[in-house]
Amino acid sequence: MVLIPSGMIGGDLLSGVGGYIRVWQSGQDTNYATGNRLDVGEWRVRKMHINAECTHTGCLGSLNYRRVAIGWRFACQVLFDLTKVAPRPLLHSCNTIKIRFNLGNPIEGQYPPGYGTGQWQYYYSPAALLEEVHTVSNAAKDVIRQDVTGIGTSHIFLFGGALEDNNETAEFNTYKALLAAQGWSV
Repeated sequence: MVLIPSGMIGGDLLSGVGGYIRVWQSGQDTNYATGNRLDVGEWRVRKMHINAECTHTGCLGSLNYRRVAIGWRFACQVLFDLTKVAPRPLLHSCNTIKIRFNLGNPIEGQYPPGYGTGQWQYYYSPAALLEEVHTVSNAAKDVIRQDVTGIGTSHIFLFGGALEDNNETAEFNTYKALLAAQGWSV
């Protein structure tokens, strides 16, 4: 186990430089090399917590809520690259896609000792759907971009990193086994 120094002035912040997304079609093997890489200027993942009002007489007149579901949405700004497949056919499917959101690219000197390139952090979801694709040509910017939004139809997990506490592998494996028991592929 690698100990990360604590109490550093300014912290040990992760740079988003080098972040990108990788997409697999439904049923496609999620081997890292088989996914379609989309370079992005920015990506955002918003986790949602759905709470339902369940007030009853035992609440003595106060409102009461219970968490009934969790979900997530994503938005990304994909750089239009003529040498690669555009995001619309990759994401434009009636079936769900598998998607990986890579955090910034670890570079020498940016991370504490022992934090190597094999420990990149990323979010992964076995099921998401596209909602909108907007192609934007702005003469004041350098390249044409596509603003892509979508919604998760499964849980999303954070993987990688030097600290085991940040690794959700065990939770993902349990989730994967539950989906397999229902006949769903991950």
